[in-house]
Amino acid sequence: MSSTKKLRVFLFSLVAIFITTSIVLASSTDTISGWAWSGNTGWIKLNNCTDPNTASTCDTNAYGLTAPLTGSGNITGYAWSSNIGWINFADSSCPTSGCTAGAKINWTTGKITGWARACSVYASGCSGTLANTNYLGGWDGYINLGPGSNWGLSVDASGTISGYAWGSDVIGWTEFNGTVNLACPTGQTRINGSCTQITSCAGGTVNTQTNTCSCPTGTTLTNGACLTTITPSDCVNGTVSGNICSCPTGTTLVGKICTTINPTPQNPTSCPTGQKLVNNTCVCSDGNTPPSTGPTAGQCPKKHPSYIES
Repeated sequence: MSSTKKLRVFLFSLVAIFITTSIVLASSTDTISGWAWSGNTGWIKLNNCTDPNTASTCDTNAYGLTAPLTGSGNITGYAWSSNIGWINFADSSCPTSGCTAGAKINWTTGKITGWARACSVYASGCSGTLANTNYLGGWDGYINLGPGSNWGLSVDASGTISGYAWGSDVIGWTEFNGTVNLACPTGQTRINGSCTQITSCAGGTVNTQTNTCSCPTGTTLTNGACLTTITPSDCVNGTVSGNICSCPTGTTLVGKICTTINPTPQNPTSCPTGQKLVNNTCVCSDGNTPPSTGPTAGQCPKKHPSYIES
């Protein structure tokens, strides 16, 4: 490295000492750990813990980088270099017209793209007014994470980060060797890409090591309970999804068959001949309700003629 570059790195390292306490540090939910190496500025630490799962490997101050574990999204947080100070992966600007600020991760393409920026280029903190141009010497503090024609950062399915970023003549080529922690916190398990707490396992057994619910043979975990497994033959004329039988509108499951729902009986507005309406009910002239079953269902008893003895 030339004497000019050495002097510039030295000056940045002095400023890094003074801005250390002015940065809002990340929380314990950081998902990225590991290191990056610049031949010009040395090691860059991606997390305050050498092993995020082991407290004894952590520095006093909590910092690090956080990335979504599925799909695509922004990488946020700070990395640390003892020579150039904090490096922000979510800076609100980027160096060229039309570029997108900040760092991005895409699990579909397996690429990490965008920009990080050294906070030491700012007059104070990690945003706002830039430092004096004489001090900066033309350096803008940006680190290009890719993609380049034959360089850039990648992440594989196991969460391993590798590749090279470019940080102009001050930082130069920077090789990344990091890891995205795909493990869920204790007491949670990954379901459809998200860490989810299992709160119940009625009728089954919770494995405390894997935080999974094991159901007996012939049952399936449904809404936190081990229920008898439903097959299409158990849901005639309906559909089975998630161990739940869904019947078409207007039908309900009776036994194993989706059956048409009978309409709700309506109160009568008129009664058959010989009956009268009393309190929304048809009754016979003697006040009794017609029988509902038998050969005379719905009929009132017939009147018998009276005979007069002579």
